[in-house]
Amino acid sequence: MSRCLLISSLILLLNCETALGASWSISSRSEKDVREVVAKLLAREGPSIEGADGALILYDTVLFNATQKKGLNLGVNRITYVADPSAEHVATQTFDSIYGEVNMAKAWVLRQDDTFEWIADESIRVRQMKDDVPGSVVFAFTQAQPGDILGLSYMVDHEEAPFTYSIGLSQPYPVKVGHVTLSTDGILGYRLLMKNVPDNKRDAKVLKKLNGAPAVVRVEYRDIAAIASDSFMLPYARREPHVWLSYRGSYSKNFGWIFNKSWSQTAANMEGEVDKYVAPNKEIRAQAETIVAGISDPNLRTDALYRFVRDEILLIESQELDDSLRRPSKTLKSRNATSLEKGFLLASLMRSLRLPANISFARNAFWGELDETNPGLWQFSDVLVQLGNTPRWFNPSCRSCPPGILPHGLRKVPAFRIFRGLEEKNDDLQEKLWREAEYHAPTFVPLYLRRVAQQPWQEFVDTPGDPDAMGGTLTELVRMQPGNPEAEIELASWGFNRLINLKRRYEDPQERLNEYLDRRIANVAVLSAADQSAADENDETAVAMSGSFSTSLLPPASGDTWVLPAEIVFGKPFLEDWSGPDRTPFHVPYGITMVYECRMPLPEGWSSIQPVRPVDTLAHRFHYKASVAVDGDEVVLNRTITLKAGTSRGQRLGSMDSSVRKVHDFEKTALVLQAAVPK
Repeated sequence: MSRCLLISSLILLLNCETALGASWSISSRSEKDVREVVAKLLAREGPSIEGADGALILYDTVLFNATQKKGLNLGVNRITYVADPSAEHVATQTFDSIYGEVNMAKAWVLRQDDTFEWIADESIRVRQMKDDVPGSVVFAFTQAQPGDILGLSYMVDHEEAPFTYSIGLSQPYPVKVGHVTLSTDGILGYRLLMKNVPDNKRDAKVLKKLNGAPAVVRVEYRDIAAIASDSFMLPYARREPHVWLSYRGSYSKNFGWIFNKSWSQTAANMEGEVDKYVAPNKEIRAQAETIVAGISDPNLRTDALYRFVRDEILLIESQELDDSLRRPSKTLKSRNATSLEKGFLLASLMRSLRLPANISFARNAFWGELDETNPGLWQFSDVLVQLGNTPRWFNPSCRSCPPGILPHGLRKVPAFRIFRGLEEKNDDLQEKLWREAEYHAPTFVPLYLRRVAQQPWQEFVDTPGDPDAMGGTLTELVRMQPGNPEAEIELASWGFNRLINLKRRYEDPQERLNEYLDRRIANVAVLSAADQSAADENDETAVAMSGSFSTSLLPPASGDTWVLPAEIVFGKPFLEDWSGPDRTPFHVPYGITMVYECRMPLPEGWSSIQPVRPVDTLAHRFHYKASVAVDGDEVVLNRTITLKAGTSRGQRLGSMDSSVRKVHDFEKTALVLQAAVPK
């Protein structure tokens, strides 16, 4: 089976105890325990696994225990049914843990003839985490037979509780049954969020904390398969089905669980925490003094600190972390950081020199809109730092951004700022409402959630920059002739678009054109390609290239009729992967206008063509126009598609569906031209 545990970056963690009602703890295992769990699984899932193609996960549990004093204890249980012993899921597998020390690993096999045996310890190799390299459990079992049931368990200890945990449900085969159970010591509170998991495929239950007993959340997900994705899905929706276990609130001895229901409450809960997190220590101060040595101007000092974090601290993805969100001193030492950690490090360096560093949390426009119904800092992509009240904002995760300039995706977006003094105000509000509720917790909690939402403690400010600068233009001109398999192409672009991304990715123009055409036209081969871009220091997004490619033969006209195959003159249809109004939200990260022009010589003996009805349809997120006309001695098919940045969901998708179908009716049907009849 492939690894299905991924770690993101911002939020706090967890524990678990039971599985399917059977006692099956990670530290104490017996043959009887294993048989009880397997028997229940086979009784419920047996009929559905007969004749299964390839190894199939029957059961997958994650067990957590997170306390303020002991940190995190994570246990993982896996049971796999062997249908095909040659399947890669059954061979030697490596399970990486980015948490900490692996202190126990056990494996067993239950044969089809009902014999049970532990797998020898020499078949299990444990590599402990060291120098930011994840620890691993390597499980080798090459004697699998059809019908065997294999099991692996391992436990990991970590001194700190990570901020966020995500369980990816994507597999090369369906996930049949999975469980997550977690508990806490009452200091940390959690919420369970699911993405791309149908309601009828899951069951979750939250058991509230009562009289000091641990709070427990248990979820079961069943029969989950990987979902299809397309380029207009929100980034989080492009991921396969997954479950988020995330920090949302805290537990009060008097008030019980209090989860974030509003941005004001989020600000109140996090206010003191952020300041403590970025408080500089002596290592931070020493590094800052070294960076700004000889510089006295505050702006130039800030610029120097920014360049250091931007250029000297390697940007990594949160999944690469072997730890939770790290403090600035740790990222400084490791010389690598996530986008959030980079912002925190810059703020800490600035504050060590008494430079006014205002911290804000922002969500890159390419990520889509904030979920207003689910307040929490985990939604943000970046930590931005503003120099006092000046218009100078810094995002050290952007390698190409000069000091004080934000990248396109973070311009004119709402930034969530946590200002000081809220912790005391929140305490005062709770005391007042506690008395008003006559010291009755069930009355207090809804009262507090309602009143805290009314407080002016949430501060969203628009980041500086021009949102229209995010837009771009892409033009494509294709020339083809009947009977000639070679077509010519010219491309040009300005602003953010796919062509500039390809240029940054591929130095070779032929590779660049091949990747471009792969998304545009089926069954073509690049014959030649050349970069025609002119050097422009003021606009690196100005890209131009030309080339040629082989394609299917364009048929000649037959008398007064010319039938042009859709797949040749249109290429792949616009929004080819559209799955109807029930799809996930339709997301356009930045506005763009795309102009596609196909030119073909007017057939011999034709003076013109009979009028072709143009197509013009306006949807919530795009405007599509297409026309066919004669220009001199050429027939010109022109399509102009304008995409508007933003996200469409719900009823908007229903209205968009009719527009998409209209476009598909046009682009998936052969274009039939008739010679003009002389008057």
